[in-house]
Amino acid sequence: MGPEALVGAVEDAGFEGGLISVRQPKPAALEALRMRVSGMVCAACSTAVENALLSCSGVSRAAVALASGEVEVTFDSAVVAAVRACVRG
Repeated sequence: MGPEALVGAVEDAGFEGGLISVRQPKPAALEALRMRVSGMVCAACSTAVENALLSCSGVSRAAVALASGEVEVTFDSAVVAAVRACVRG
């Protein structure tokens, strides 16, 4: 279980997602990833993507850049296993 689950959360919200990168900022328990999201055409779409990601256990930040079609997500890797329940509900 890993970042792929967060891409799944975006897809479950009705958008197409693809992983761009994963990095581990400090503190070490956190991970950050960037992904492409297609299908967003307005602010309501970007809010839907952010809300889908923020509803996942362990996600502390989701920032959508509508113009570039990307989102950066910061999550606690110590609880990322709980994300599966959120994504696949």
